[in-house]
This record gives sequence, C-alpha cells and structure tokens, in this order.
Amino acid sequence: MREDLLIKSLRVGLAVLFVLGVLTVPTIAQDRVDLLPFPRSVGTITLTDTELTISPTLAPGPITFNVVNQSSSTRGVVVTGLDRANTPIIRYSMMLSPGGSTTMEFWLFQGNVYTFRDYTSRRIIDDQSDFTSTYSTQVTIPTPFPLGAGPQYDQMTGAINITSTGIQVSPMTPSLGPIIFTVANQTNRARGIVITGQDRTGSDIIRFTRLIPPGQTTRMHFWLYEGQTYIIRDYTSRSTVGGQLRFNTTFSTAVNVQPGSPTGF
Repeated sequence: MREDLLIKSLRVGLAVLFVLGVLTVPTIAQDRVDLLPFPRSVGTITLTDTELTISPTLAPGPITFNVVNQSSSTRGVVVTGLDRANTPIIRYSMMLSPGGSTTMEFWLFQGNVYTFRDYTSRRIIDDQSDFTSTYSTQVTIPTPFPLGAGPQYDQMTGAINITSTGIQVSPMTPSLGPIIFTVANQTNRARGIVITGQDRTGSDIIRFTRLIPPGQTTRMHFWLYEGQTYIIRDYTSRSTVGGQLRFNTTFSTAVNVQPGSPTGF
C-alpha cells in the first residue's frame, strides 16, 4: 500500500514538473529569441514647399519608406543617425522631380534619434557629402524592449590592408556581430575602403572610410550579418553621378559571415 502511494506521488510530481517545464521553457526561449526580430513596416515621407512630414509613427526595425515629392522643386531625402554599432549612418534617396516618388530602405534602431532632411543639391567636400537642405525634423525611435535584453555579441576586431597588389582581410570568415576594422594603406597614394552588402532584411548597406594617406591607418566600425557576403574594395576617388555615389576602385575581395554565438545566455 505504501509503495502504491509512493508511486502515485512520484507520478504526480513528474506530471507537475512536466507541466511546469512546458509552461516555462517557451517563456525562456521567447526572452532569448523574440526580442530580436522586428517586423518590416512601411512609412511615407512627404516633401512639400514648407515641410517634411513622416507617417505613421515610426517603430524600431526594418522599414520601407515611400518618398513623395509634393513640392514645386526637385528634391530628395537624406536620413542620418547611428546604427547598431553606434556608427554614424546615412541614407539618401534619389533626387525627385515635382510629383515624383521613390522608395528607400532603412533600419531604425530602438532608442536612437534620426534626422530627416530634404536636399536640393549635394556635393563632396573634403571627402564628405554635403547636402543643401531647407528643412529637417528629428524622430526618436521608441524602446519597446529593454536595451541589452536580447542576445549580445562580443566586439570583434579585424584588419584590412591595402597593398600595391590587392586587399588583405583578416579574418576572411568572420562571425555575426559588431567588428572594428583597422584599415592600413600600404600603397604610395591616398586610398580608402568601401564595403557593400546587405543586412538581415535584404536592404543594401554601404560604408566607406575617408581617403587614407600612404602609410597611415584608420578605424572602421561595422556590423556583420550571418549568411551575407560583403564586398571590400579600395578607392582612390569618389563622385556623384545621377544622384548615386561612384568609387574609382582597383582591387576587391569578399568575406563570408558565419553564425555567431551570443554571450551571457
């Protein structure tokens, strides 16, 4: 009789543990996973003769902006802020004739402030893009999840050497997460580095350093997404053609990004 009671008690205990496990395990997994993906949203940026308006209220995550020029002059939109690695980021649309429209992909990071400006012309001064703007507005992206609550990734370091025969990159197969490249110009003329690829949403990414004098170095912050291939090129000059940046390059190479393991989990 006592043995039957013990067996029944054991069965009840195991059943309780099983139910608790079913209830709690998904919660833990949800804390780890569901904080990362944000749904893609759609927004509209409207340019008029007096202002720039944005609708609807912006949320963190990937977004496709429909840019509409309802002003009486040719205009474009430029957006500046910080990316996930706290590196300055800039996106701009093509110049639109009055009544014209286009789309612009972007990623809005929670807690960051982004500046939206119109522009009527742009040129390159001291290796930087200079936009002639009339008006601007700022938007602070809300923080629906505690910052740092999701998986965190270790800061990686890498090296990009520009030589007279090509580009040397280390590591060649980095992993998911933030990385700081030390870029060294080992040639006899001023050169810079431009990196192109895509983020996790398939939106195009472009980053470039300043022109580096021969024998000198600079640092470049970047965020690498797993499963993506990034093209790394040198450049000796850059210009704007048809509202798009063009780089005069000699060498190129590619790195393939592997999955990374988050820390603290």
